[in-house]
Amino acid sequence: MLKSILKKVTTKAMRSSLREVVYESRITFRHCKGLWRSRQYQYQIDLRLHLGCGAKLKAGWVNIDVNKRADLTLDLRKALLPFSSESCAIVYCEDFLEHVDYPEPTMSLSKEVYRILKPGGIFSIGVPDTEWPLRAFFNASHASSFQFAKDKWHASWCTTKNGAY
Repeated sequence: MLKSILKKVTTKAMRSSLREVVYESRITFRHCKGLWRSRQYQYQIDLRLHLGCGAKLKAGWVNIDVNKRADLTLDLRKALLPFSSESCAIVYCEDFLEHVDYPEPTMSLSKEVYRILKPGGIFSIGVPDTEWPLRAFFNASHASSFQFAKDKWHASWCTTKNGAY
């Protein structure tokens, strides 16, 4: 019933904005809950963090995501990680970092990982396969694939020195 009323008195753009506000509010609530739960790790050392784990939980690791199944539900776009400096032996993320906005949130997260890693610690990052777009960029026979990707996902601010994409 509420949906039908909203549909009558709002625009599609406003309904979309309201959905985003509800979504972000849920993430903020989960983040606060995760901050509260993170106190259990406050004085631990040699932690192994799995950032952006989604539903893929790693045994023996602190799995972190906004997903409710994670050990800690943290919004990794926030500036500070709730761990002591030099408390982590390894920080791992796979198929996650490409979902964080660049440059600011990505750089802030990287700085925080550097802060919490102990000297000699490892930051292991896995991102989706980039071979096909690189080949397409340099190989004219794959130009249509590259053009499709550029048209669909290319950010307007992302250009090279010479203005090419």
